[in-house]
This record gives sequence, C-alpha cells and structure tokens, in this order.
Amino acid sequence: MVGFGAVGLDEPALLTRGVVLVPDDLTLTDWPERAKRAGLTTIGIHHQNSPQAVTDWIKADAGQRFLEACGGLGLEVEYELHAMKELLPRRLFDRNPEYFRMDDEGRRNPDANLCVLKPEPGVFLEYAPIRRRYDTPYEEQKEPDQADGLAALDANLEVFPAGTAQVLEYWLDVSRFSQWKRPAARLPWRRDVVEADVATYAARGIRHVTSFAVYVDAEYRRKYGEPTFIREYGETLMGRRSP
Repeated sequence: MVGFGAVGLDEPALLTRGVVLVPDDLTLTDWPERAKRAGLTTIGIHHQNSPQAVTDWIKADAGQRFLEACGGLGLEVEYELHAMKELLPRRLFDRNPEYFRMDDEGRRNPDANLCVLKPEPGVFLEYAPIRRRYDTPYEEQKEPDQADGLAALDANLEVFPAGTAQVLEYWLDVSRFSQWKRPAARLPWRRDVVEADVATYAARGIRHVTSFAVYVDAEYRRKYGEPTFIREYGETLMGRRSP
C-alpha cells in the first residue's frame, strides 16, 4: 500500500489491517484465504467470556488447521481476549488497591481494568468504541452526550503512544448489529463511513486497525449470500477501490 485515498499519499501505510473472529466463525472455512485476498494482514481470535475456550480450540485439530492456513498465507494471528481478571486477580484488591482503577470520586474500584500512569514497554492501547454510532462518520459525532466519543480516544493518546495504539472497530461486527443474538441480521455495511473513520484514525497517527467480524460465518453466507464487504473493507484499509 502507498497510502490512504482519504488521507493522502504522504501518510504512512497501515501496519495492521485485520479482523477479529470467534472460533465459531470459522465454519466459513476459507476465512484465511478471504482475508489474504482482501489485503488483510491479521486475524484475531476472540471469545467473549473465556480465554481458556480459545486455548482449547487452538490446541484442537480445527485450531491447528487454522494456524497452518494462516501461516502458509503469511497472516499474523492475534489473541484478543478479556483476560484482565486472570492477569489481575480481583483478590488482590484488598491488599493492593493501587493496582486498580480510580473513579471520578477518587475511589479505587476492582470492577474494571488496572490503573495506568504510563505504560510499561510492550503495553499498548487498544481502543474499541463499542457504543459509538455507525450511521455517520465518527468525526461528525460531536453531541455532548455522545457515548464513546473521539474525546475518549484523544484522552488515551495523551498516555499511550499513537504509533503503537490499535483500534478495534465494529464496522463488520454482525453480532453487534444483531444485538448479540441469533438469527444474525444483515450487516449495514457503510463503506463511506469506514473510509472517513480510517482517515480520522490515521490523522491521529494510528497505524493499526482491526474490526470485529463476529457472525460472519457459514450461516451468514447461506442466509445473505457472499459477504463481499470483506473485500471492500480490505480495499478501504489500503486506500483502494475496485475498478
């Protein structure tokens, strides 16, 4: 890739262009080939509740076949897990409350993630604006009560370097647009929104971008036909359009 069409040819390329799936999505067995054809670099594997479920799947034959396919295609595999409760056990709160977050009233709470002052080497920001809207570009969402507005990202970028930060978006997340319930809804794909959002992130120096694509599986293809938005998504991240 030379640059982003919406950002300009002088901008550096995205270093990570990815999707995040759950193991059940691999019923669409050619996901690695689809990702490669779309120009993606990375597939992340996620589970909403259990890091152990991902570990067990990776050790099984299906997981090993997936890793082999990705390796043969030169795709990176990441593990996107809600693992903080394992990495920072809640039982430590009574003894070390300073490990945990501080709320707006100055009280320590064990109900979320750890407290960052500055990040240690190897710790990077992953920004996932799950409550934002997807019917209009992110940059245009400036209502005072806007949930997960860009101000939250900018505040985080005062602590974490933009060059190592990664955005985890929901542009392709059929599960989100289905309210995390089956049967899956049709994805309301908006290429114009994605193009604008990529430009917004790139202008902040972010070079690592992925999107959940949960429920984009064999059942989705049977119900709605070929998920051509995978290719369009990859083209958008590379600043390209089909002829």
